[in-house]
Amino acid sequence: MTSLDKLQVLQIVTKICQKHRCSIQEINFENKILKIDGPMDDPDARTRCAKELEEMLDLYCRPEEHV
Repeated sequence: MTSLDKLQVLQIVTKICQKHRCSIQEINFENKILKIDGPMDDPDARTRCAKELEEMLDLYCRPEEHV
């Protein structure tokens, strides 16, 4: 599977955050930092969002394995 470029990752991260009503507080591609905040009326939203983001990033942003 091919890796995504920074713009594609940002678009997917934004879409997932919007789905869970979370907001991106910080994103740093070089240091692999992504901080999000969730809505006050749904304390579990941030956890759900983080889990979905982790699954997506693990799937698409891993360096390709060389055979």
